[in-house]
Parts: sequence; structure tokens; C-alpha cells
Amino acid sequence: MIVLHGLQHKAIGVGDGVVVIKREKTLFVAERRKVIPISQITAVKIKSPGAITNGYIQIQLAGQITADASNTVTGGTMDAANDENAVIFTAEYLPKAERVQAEINRQLAEQK
Repeated sequence: MIVLHGLQHKAIGVGDGVVVIKREKTLFVAERRKVIPISQITAVKIKSPGAITNGYIQIQLAGQITADASNTVTGGTMDAANDENAVIFTAEYLPKAERVQAEINRQLAEQK
């Protein structure tokens, strides 16, 4: 499994046929774990970190509507902070996020 540990105590991992998004337990938040079958994913979006903003990887599911915030000051990072299907990361983790995206896309292509 390829795992990206992001900010906000969240991580995203891709294994054989599934994506797991996990939020670790903190003092005020219970642990949450979401398992998404690859077959339910329609897109994987990466927003690269900028000079003053973090980046994010976001999973889009069938039937889900996502807002396009690419023209905002933060490039959508503030929206991603509240999205249960997104994990925010710093610049040093961009290569790992790209590996996660590539693996999801590879598995999606195999299903077609």
C-alpha cells in the first residue's frame, strides 16, 4: 500500500482495488476511516503546493459535485480542508501524492 501522511492528522493510502482515507484520533476528534472501492472513483485531483499555500489530493466519486476553486487565492486548499475526500500536504510530500495519484489512475485504467 502506498500511503501519504498529510496535515490535519489525515492520510490517504491506495492498495489493491481500494483507497483508504483515515483521520487519526485526536483529543477532540474520533478516529475515522473511509474505504473507497477504486470502481467508485471518477477522478483524482492534485493541487500542487504554492509559495504560501499547501497542496492537496482530492478523490472525486461517482455522482459527486465538486466546486472549482482553482481561481481563488488559496487555489481551493481552504475548501479541501473541509472535504472528507481530500488530504492536504506540504511541498515535500508532492512526489508521494503523485505516486498515489498514479497508482489510482493505473488501477482505474485496468478496470476499463
